[in-house]
Amino acid sequence: MDIGPYTYGLVINYNTGQVPGEGSAIFLHVSTGHTLGCTGVSQGNMVSILKWVDPAKNPVIIQAPVNELSNY
Repeated sequence: MDIGPYTYGLVINYNTGQVPGEGSAIFLHVSTGHTLGCTGVSQGNMVSILKWVDPAKNPVIIQAPVNELSNY
């Protein structure tokens, strides 16, 4: 991950069992445009997230429309 978008990033535990046909990996990383399946945020937001997130608390990322967030 030694390229610009991955200067700061987090691995989202997706398909860690390596199930064929289910995709390979998803990252939360710095981006100024679209990604190819990952979640991209500004560098400032990425740094804030990295300072805030506590791996010991087993964080979860929920990606859904705002009106569906109450389902989680």
